[in-house]
Amino acid sequence: MKKLVVIIFVVFGFMFLRNNVACGQITFEKFSCYPVSGVMTNHLATGDFNHDGKTDVAIATSYTENSTSINNSKLLLYLQDKDNLKIADNTYDYDGKTYGSVASIVCGDINHDGLDDIVIGVRNEVGIYYQNANGKFSLPVYLYAGTTVDAIKIGDADNDGFNDIVVSCADLGRIVVFFGDVSGKLSNANYYLSKKSGGGDVLQIAKLSSDTQNSVVKMYGQGLIGSVTVYHFNKDRTADPINIINVPTDINPVSFVVGNVNSDNKKENEMVFSMTGKVTVWGGVWNLVNVFSLLTPDCTPGALAVGDMNNDGVQEILMISGDFIKIIDNKVISSYYLNDYSKNNAPDVFSVADLNSDGKLDIVSCSSLLDGGMSVMLNTTATVVDNTLHVGVIDQPMIAVPKVFPNPCVDVLNIDNTKEGEIVTIYDSTSRVIKKVKTTNNRTVVNTRGLLSELYIINVSGKNFKIIKK
Repeated sequence: MKKLVVIIFVVFGFMFLRNNVACGQITFEKFSCYPVSGVMTNHLATGDFNHDGKTDVAIATSYTENSTSINNSKLLLYLQDKDNLKIADNTYDYDGKTYGSVASIVCGDINHDGLDDIVIGVRNEVGIYYQNANGKFSLPVYLYAGTTVDAIKIGDADNDGFNDIVVSCADLGRIVVFFGDVSGKLSNANYYLSKKSGGGDVLQIAKLSSDTQNSVVKMYGQGLIGSVTVYHFNKDRTADPINIINVPTDINPVSFVVGNVNSDNKKENEMVFSMTGKVTVWGGVWNLVNVFSLLTPDCTPGALAVGDMNNDGVQEILMISGDFIKIIDNKVISSYYLNDYSKNNAPDVFSVADLNSDGKLDIVSCSSLLDGGMSVMLNTTATVVDNTLHVGVIDQPMIAVPKVFPNPCVDVLNIDNTKEGEIVTIYDSTSRVIKKVKTTNNRTVVNTRGLLSELYIINVSGKNFKIIKK
């Protein structure tokens, strides 16, 4: 009889806990507009620019020949403040490099101190703003690239565990690499030619297909019959072999991006090309296989990006198309007319990042038009309740287990179910401490954009979690 009473008590002591799962149509609230007067807002980058664990925005402004604001060309920082971005008190000039326009801006940890640095390209030089421990930046240190800079990427090109700077050049189709090392310093310029000539500002550092190491990928022939060159670096920094991937002749690519967009549950990246009237996805890398193509009638192709916009574990494809931003989710195209969201239409460049620390990727864009400014489109994708059964006895306190997601992560790592003020420690595979942050009373958002693409150990509340940074 006693056993029966115990069984009945346990059975009726079970309770259901509900988990929030993002799904459904990807939605946004209206843009927040940030006007910039007298200059062009050519390029932007996102990262943690004041060492607070939140994602901020850096804008590279340039003047025009007709502009009266030649001395106003500066690096502007917009720092995350609650649900908005607030322009920083500090602006940073180009240290005398007021001629011409900025060709590219990127961010990443150059000297592996755990802080996001900012890198710009101005004519034939690369300028590095190093962030210090109090969230300020040094005057830029310039490196000579030897030729006109088209694009810049930061990543571990030679797979030695340290970030490098890769530059796409306008002449001869070559790239220039400044290699990082354990000392935190950069090498002199290393030049690598290609069998293909011509410039192109589409450059990626990524793991291709089932490769376990990073490669540098550059697309040539924008708007023409194009090709992609893959540079795979050895430990001695030679690029051997250099592989030329000839894009099928019916593809006249305007832009491309690398990402896991195939919804096939495989951890393999594909190449996405945009062109007039079509977006096409190719895998296989060395022997190209068309994964899928989508017709986009009346579409003017522009810049591409990938990101998991609805937190379903699969990256969506995003593309600028004139006055629209188009999002491809599971081969379904949704269009967002920018006039419905913003005063600034027809942006030239954009990026996806969590700009209000809610665990969702937002869209930030800017226009190269004079006085074009910057706009932010906050992700408001709805959540539904997943009634998953969790077993627990009612008269015992429920112990919250920390939840660390997504895995793999790209720009941010979310940590739930912790007490406020706990220390989260991130270790690399050699047990070296990379970053420490304090938890908040709800969700803690850790900026991982500046971390190298590798395995990390996250220690939360005495528990270890293995996380892969892509």
